[in-house]
Amino acid sequence: MQQRLESPQQFQIASKSAPSDPAQDEAKPVEYDDGLLATGLPIMISAIGVALAVAVATFFTNGEALFAVVISIAYAAVFFGVPAIMARLRSRHDTRWKPLPPHARDHIVSIYTGFMKRHEAILQMVIVPVGVAFAFAGFSLIWVLVRPG
Repeated sequence: MQQRLESPQQFQIASKSAPSDPAQDEAKPVEYDDGLLATGLPIMISAIGVALAVAVATFFTNGEALFAVVISIAYAAVFFGVPAIMARLRSRHDTRWKPLPPHARDHIVSIYTGFMKRHEAILQMVIVPVGVAFAFAGFSLIWVLVRPG
């Protein structure tokens, strides 16, 4: 079957809107930075850094395993680097994103599933990276103790 292409004349182009009224600008939604990432992100990066350092120390003599660890380090750099770049661009260009001063932050924060205490939300963010760091340390200890010769 043939598809008929629509001619460009059928599309209406919206005209440029008039300059916005300052009273309407105040009514736009504002998103506030609650500071969870500022607290949790360094802990997450440190935990993953410890896990990868333990992996490098464990597999330093094995070339293939060390290559896999180097790939994991590159993945971790991309995993944390891309959102950091996007957050920096957002804070520069998006006027809705306003950081809250530390004294104005609430002890209850809003997350996707509802409300919870700030320390519980941070714990929820960092529990997996810290667990991974402890697991890598445990696996490293087992590897060193069981390694032949």
